[in-house]
Amino acid sequence: MSYTQTSELTKLQNNFQNIWVLKDEIIKIKQTISVKLAHLKNAYGEMTKKNTKKIYLFCLDTFFFQFKTYSIEMDNLDKTRNLLNNRMYCEYYKLYALITTYMKDNAEELDIEHLDMRTFTPYKDLEPYHEYSLDDIKSLHATILLFIKHLQNRCDTNESNIHNYNERNKVGFSISNLLSTMEFENLLVKQQIHLYLNYLAFFHISQQKHLKRLMTKLQELDNDIEDNLNVNKLCSIDDIENVESSSDFYKVVDEDTSGTISQYSSTNNLNVIEQVKIEKTEEVIDVIPNITIEVEKGQ
Repeated sequence: MSYTQTSELTKLQNNFQNIWVLKDEIIKIKQTISVKLAHLKNAYGEMTKKNTKKIYLFCLDTFFFQFKTYSIEMDNLDKTRNLLNNRMYCEYYKLYALITTYMKDNAEELDIEHLDMRTFTPYKDLEPYHEYSLDDIKSLHATILLFIKHLQNRCDTNESNIHNYNERNKVGFSISNLLSTMEFENLLVKQQIHLYLNYLAFFHISQQKHLKRLMTKLQELDNDIEDNLNVNKLCSIDDIENVESSSDFYKVVDEDTSGTISQYSSTNNLNVIEQVKIEKTEEVIDVIPNITIEVEKGQ
């Protein structure tokens, strides 16, 4: 197997390990957030037991709402994590199925008798949140790399046999077409290998992108919870800024004027709509031809 082929497999193996490190970091952040949410839940329970007056319970509703919003956000992010794990299994399982089918269809040429064609849990497209074994995901990826390596070794063997075929058989020019056909078939195997490598590369890039995005959201949630836990300040009317009320609630950035801000009130919007209606009506009138109807007399 050539140096380039070896480096490609090594690159994919190292990149997959980095993906797994990212997954482990996500699990750690999730566990940290879960501990903080459990603390908030216990604190709320203790305070409601010690403060049973209706006015106190009214005030503690806000605290429970804060805990609830954090819990819902965490549940949604964890659901996304399950979805990403499910998708990883989906991609590797289906690629594994493609490769094994190709190898079985060309079993004699590819010499696959000694390969272990494992049976993995079938992937179910209608269950996008089902959690598959993380060990199976690792095994699928490792087996795919192993099969690609076998195909690459087989290509090298075929190429060597083609180059030495004429010398061993001593038949000369007459087998030119045979050698050309053998080279062509070996080239097809090389193209299959290249295709499988590109499939894996895309999966890796896509998975890293989604996992990094998820980790960023989890870090933001964790920081927000931490900031709220560390606030020791009472809110009062003095915290509200003394500003004039605005008649225009929305401010729209006009891209055609290099970032200048134009404000539209509801009245202006209505005027614009009415003007468009008038212009459209005038356009319709312009395109309607003058029609003269002549009625014959005496009929």
